[in-house]
Amino acid sequence: MFKFHQLFTILFSVLLLISCDSGNGDAEKEEKVKESLSAFYEVLKAGDYEDTEDFLDESLKSTVTMQECTTLLKHMDSYGKVESVEPLSIKFNKYDELTEVVARYEVNRGENTLFAEILLLEREDGYKIEGYHYATTMDMLTIDDDALEVATEFYEDCISGEYEKISKLMSESLRAIVSEEQLVTFLEKKEKFGKLLSYQKT
Repeated sequence: MFKFHQLFTILFSVLLLISCDSGNGDAEKEEKVKESLSAFYEVLKAGDYEDTEDFLDESLKSTVTMQECTTLLKHMDSYGKVESVEPLSIKFNKYDELTEVVARYEVNRGENTLFAEILLLEREDGYKIEGYHYATTMDMLTIDDDALEVATEFYEDCISGEYEKISKLMSESLRAIVSEEQLVTFLEKKEKFGKLLSYQKT
């Protein structure tokens, strides 16, 4: 009985140490994310938009040009220059081969306050930005049930090949730059990569 109690105490102590280490590990990672984003926002404060390239992940740079990135960042200055930033939450999503971070920040730009959601990937040389979007309210950062319903309808129409139905899901801002015919043609061309068989919310 004594040996069992001693063994249980040792096992509990080891488990406690492991849990403490993992907590410290996450705290350290959180600090590194904050350091990286603090440096990113310092660049934005200075208006050196081209210098943000070092903060961007290769997966983002392979789909968006630096000119498009700097155009977006300059557009955000219409709300005022970055004056201060405050981290609201940092969440880690661990997958088989990578760790994704979802960081939410409050960004004060003059008299305006924006809320940013920044997606980062953990790489060998630090945390790199994979995606960035912002809203004027925190609620607008959250994907609600209505948006999920629209996304589901979109993918179901893609699976059935009924691309014409997707036109009713188009926003007015999208219609202003893309016609229904152009959207249908674009989606039909994507079939060269194969028919869409399934989708999953991540």
